[in-house]
Amino acid sequence: EGEQLLQYFYTATQYYNEGPVWFESQSIRGYTVSLLETFLLRLDVKNGKFEKMLFQQASKTATQANDQKITFEIKQYLMEHLSESVSLTALSESLGVSINTAMHIFRNNVGMGIIAYFNKLKIEKAMQLIDEGELSFRTISERLGFESPEYFSRVFKKQTGMTPTDYAKQQSKWSGCLASLFM
Repeated sequence: EGEQLLQYFYTATQYYNEGPVWFESQSIRGYTVSLLETFLLRLDVKNGKFEKMLFQQASKTATQANDQKITFEIKQYLMEHLSESVSLTALSESLGVSINTAMHIFRNNVGMGIIAYFNKLKIEKAMQLIDEGELSFRTISERLGFESPEYFSRVFKKQTGMTPTDYAKQQSKWSGCLASLFM
């Protein structure tokens, strides 16, 4: 029974943190929080060893769910600000957590720092824009909020192991090979 309660708690916590749009209703969220708090309180009141362990697991599960929520919100924030230069101060203020907390949680859940992840997203988008072949490297650099084309090139090379020019040449070589296969 205890394990079933723990599973219910985990599922409810997930819905609370990542539920669909209809779950954004304050009354539904408030009711869910109330149920979760009651559940934790009941576990805390019991004296048995299993119940204490279950409470610790439930607390750990709630913390993990909250950390996942913060990680998701950081990723979402970064995607929305992909064309800008993001400050960790602005990001942490928008989430309502300290910079250190945001950095710690993100690194634990993603395996890399926020800025490294943000640069990775930017370079992935740059690669997509280079593949389309319609924009200059300067324009791509500006669109993605890099301070200069030179800095863009350095970050690109650090992420991919090649310059944007080398990447574009490689892509055109591959597309030429593929085109010759179908002629």
